[in-house]
Amino acid sequence: MRKMFIPLIAALLLFNACGGPEKNKETETGEVPETHRIGKLDWILGDWIGGEGGGTLLESWKRIDDSTFHGTGLFIQGQDTGISEDLRLLERSGEIYYLPTVSNQNDGKEIQYVMSGMEEGIVVFSNSEHDFPNQIRYERVHADSIVASISGLVNGKTERILFPLSRRKN
Repeated sequence: MRKMFIPLIAALLLFNACGGPEKNKETETGEVPETHRIGKLDWILGDWIGGEGGGTLLESWKRIDDSTFHGTGLFIQGQDTGISEDLRLLERSGEIYYLPTVSNQNDGKEIQYVMSGMEEGIVVFSNSEHDFPNQIRYERVHADSIVASISGLVNGKTERILFPLSRRKN
């Protein structure tokens, strides 16, 4: 019995020294680990609606897992859907990517934007290689209001388009 007891104690000590199962460091230190920064964007989750530019913009975001959000975007003019987007926020290797696939654009391929800035209630994604937009930004105004924007160069001038969105009530 004693021969089995010593290896068991050694194994438990080693397990604890190595940290055991991964703990949520946010609860211990108040900081979000580098690998879970996408969780700071939970405020974007839900259904959003805006009515600018002669149509209605609908955007909906859901959490798929601890590193992926999936969204859809629709711009509706009258009875027609002018633009539809499949959207993903993906955290991989310490980076967060915004990956839109827009119907009838870019040969149906997704475009990769990399998070270039994040602070409380604001996230910015950039792709300097893309024609327009080069930058996509979301800003939380309050719990039920965000402003999405796209910006970039158009004919040598910086252009920015704002999309104020309110949380949809079901």
